[in-house]
Amino acid sequence: MIYGTKHFVEWTLIKSTEKLEYFRTHDADFLLPEKVIEGENVCYFDNDKNSYVYVKMLSNDTVAPVGGTGACPSSFPEDTVEIFER
Repeated sequence: MIYGTKHFVEWTLIKSTEKLEYFRTHDADFLLPEKVIEGENVCYFDNDKNSYVYVKMLSNDTVAPVGGTGACPSSFPEDTVEIFER
């Protein structure tokens, strides 16, 4: 789940065998998740947890989020894609 306000973007990593993990970015340059349109990619980075979520909007109602450790990659990591409805 990805949620945004004018002050932050927050995302939750849900894995079936693990507890929920919450992440948040306060980067002033972020794009709100609901403003991401078809064909666009956006990456959010949590500085405190050294983790990112990279989101690719496939259509107006499907999204491919990819999370990982470290800074945002320079391009969308196509090899680990799962597709979800927005």
